Amino acid sequence: VCVSNMLELQRRIADQIGMEANLLLEAQSLSNTITEHDQDLKRKLLPLLHNRINQSKKSISDCETVKEMATDWWEQPAQYTTPWIKHHGKALLQWLDEWRLTTNLLQKQVNHQTISEKYQKF
Repeated sequence: VCVSNMLELQRRIADQIGMEANLLLEAQSLSNTITEHDQDLKRKLLPLLHNRINQSKKSISDCETVKEMATDWWEQPAQYTTPWIKHHGKALLQWLDEWRLTTNLLQKQVNHQTISEKYQKF
């Protein structure tokens, strides 16, 4: 009886070791899959991110230019009484509209980037 109990115990231990080895192989496979997925995401998203950053830098530069031009118009005393006068091809109201549009787009980009950064933390 003692020998059969020992054999049964050895069989159970061998089964347990086999199951743990299978779990280890599955964990390694999953880890490799996750690593490949992460690398694929980096390959796809980094160029997109660099492009968005460059677009944002250009937008900020454009905003500064439009702000300077709007300020030039604001400082002119006849700004509202001479709508036919144009600076760089646009009247004051056109520059103000462009300023509002550009700042709104920039704000949306900043909000989108902030949301994206929050989700990247997860």
